[in-house]
Amino acid sequence: MKRSHKLLEAICRPVALSFILVAVGLGCARTKLLEIITKPSQATIYVDGEEKGLSPSSIRFNFTSNEEQRVLLQLVKDGYQPVFQYYEFVEVPHERKSWTLDSD
Repeated sequence: MKRSHKLLEAICRPVALSFILVAVGLGCARTKLLEIITKPSQATIYVDGEEKGLSPSSIRFNFTSNEEQRVLLQLVKDGYQPVFQYYEFVEVPHERKSWTLDSD
């Protein structure tokens, strides 16, 4: 009985480790940090519909390992036309980006 237990353990352990590595690999997220500046300032920043704060602010964009995933950035301020911008991971600008909001 003890010998079969060791054999079963020797087989199951690598298989279980493989499943864990695959699960971790599939769930890996990538992030990019972007400083958002608007003129005028104090625009509300949304990423995928979730409020992230007021400009100017540094915002973290979270991406899964899905290469085709896009995130939606929205900049909203009363009296100004909202800005809508979709980004894929490779499209997120480096470090900072400025927008001038157009009045209504």
